[in-house]
Amino acid sequence: KPSPCGMRLRRHRAVVPLNAAFDLLLQAKARLQRQGDSVQLLLSDVDRVMEQVSVVISDLEDPRHYPNPEAADTGEA
Repeated sequence: KPSPCGMRLRRHRAVVPLNAAFDLLLQAKARLQRQGDSVQLLLSDVDRVMEQVSVVISDLEDPRHYPNPEAADTGEA
């Protein structure tokens, strides 16, 4: 902006702290985005392991996958 000759303009004294606060907010936002990416990765890992555990649980609950101990005593399997 043009200024009248001989008149020196000064910035408002709040500009420097506001710029510092803005920079801190940018840093915080970047950290939050990285943490969000980490959380998403952890959630996908947990989902994958839960699916694997569910398969094992369903196999263990299916009596066809292990012999009946009472039938083994009588010679049946």
